[in-house]
Amino acid sequence: MKTVKEMSQLSGISVRTLHYYDEINLLTPSFIAENGYRYYDNESFEKLQEILLFRELEFPLKEIKKIVGNAAYDRESALKDQIRLLELKKKHLEKVIKHAKSLQQKGENYMNFEVFDKSDLLAFQEEAKER
Repeated sequence: MKTVKEMSQLSGISVRTLHYYDEINLLTPSFIAENGYRYYDNESFEKLQEILLFRELEFPLKEIKKIVGNAAYDRESALKDQIRLLELKKKHLEKVIKHAKSLQQKGENYMNFEVFDKSDLLAFQEEAKER
């Protein structure tokens, strides 16, 4: 069992955020001692990792709660979708970086907004939410 402080240190998120996740029933402690201390088991730690992946993909907390709270939630499928979304996000960021470098090196001042198109990423994100 890990304390809130240990979970915070391991995950890099604040104690306050963990308390908030408990408050909204997104990530509840495995055990609350008589003194009010919250304790988390390994399953909770794994769930927190999944939540943080969804947050990294800019999913709102309400969506994350709906997804992970769904009885049909399949961790393996969710991770597969998250990896695909991260790959799409990486590809998009690589295009943006290339465009920025091109502007910097060539001093070009042309308008090319195609590089900012996130339609593939957003479409897959919506598809993943549906599952």
